[in-house]
Amino acid sequence: MKIGLSLNTHGGAYGRGVVDADVYRTFLDRLVAQARLADEAGFDTVYVAERHARHETFFPAPLLLLGILATHTERVRLATHVLLLALYNPAHVAEQAALVDLASRGRLILGIGLGFNDDYFAAFGIEKKERRARLDEGLDVLDLAWSGERFDYDGEMFHYRGAQILPRPYRRPRPVVWIGGQSVAAVRRAARRGDCWPIAWPLGGEELARLHDAYHEECAAQGKRGEIAITRHCWVGEDRAAVEQLYAPLWLEDLKYYWERGQIKHPDFQSAADFTLETARRHLIMGTPADCVEAIQRCAEEGYDHLKISMRLPLGPSMDEADRALELLCREVMPAVSAVSAVAGAAGRDAEVEG
Repeated sequence: MKIGLSLNTHGGAYGRGVVDADVYRTFLDRLVAQARLADEAGFDTVYVAERHARHETFFPAPLLLLGILATHTERVRLATHVLLLALYNPAHVAEQAALVDLASRGRLILGIGLGFNDDYFAAFGIEKKERRARLDEGLDVLDLAWSGERFDYDGEMFHYRGAQILPRPYRRPRPVVWIGGQSVAAVRRAARRGDCWPIAWPLGGEELARLHDAYHEECAAQGKRGEIAITRHCWVGEDRAAVEQLYAPLWLEDLKYYWERGQIKHPDFQSAADFTLETARRHLIMGTPADCVEAIQRCAEEGYDHLKISMRLPLGPSMDEADRALELLCREVMPAVSAVSAVAGAAGRDAEVEG
């Protein structure tokens, strides 16, 4: 299982108001430092999200941020998680993604999603009801554009005549593409059109099993294995009780925002009364370094291909606290996870030889 870090692009609490330009510059320096640390600590991937019209979230355009990070990192893969393709002219996305892929020598993962926030679509004058058609046609245009050849395209949303997008990506025939979603139609699209299905929200029970089955069934029909990525929020400290007291209430409060909007489909979250510390413990990588190593190992044992670790939330903890927790994660958790994985891999190879 590959382990990635979601950069902490939350600059403060919800509704904080417009900030001065110097705050953005300082914040960018912190994000670059986080990416460098992740690169050096052995993370496989760095992820950046896309959010708009929100004062607490900085650097809303993920490909622009990844272009900056490409020049400050050496080996870590650079992923959008996720870019909302329906908000864009896909020819622009093809051009920008190709440039990031070139700058990073093929390290780009273009994670794509549908988006649900009304304000995002309003910010760019896009009708939300058109988002599925814009996403599907956008995927068509990306494939055509990345060929580097001239192309025509006539869809409901997009029309091109003799279009040519250059430069071509570093990775051929295209960059790695992940496609998110939490419906049967979405996961089948991910299997047909992408390389991985990233799960953004807590899913479980029959709903998760249904989507897993649909994804693997469609992958088999396409003659490929496919991959699945999960997200887990994480906080690490020297004292388990202190970590739980600090982090779990913030995560639960943030999760309620999405639950109230119908985004959470999990048997653990059926009512507001389910948002408890005990429930949080089942869904978070949280506690001492040893606790976090154990939780990450459980994710690997569940058979997932990618784990995206997210840390800071809009409600907190502070950026300074997040930096300290990240340093501890890199110093004590990642080396231990790598050691456990190496032992497990060697045991598997030995078993194959003996068999």
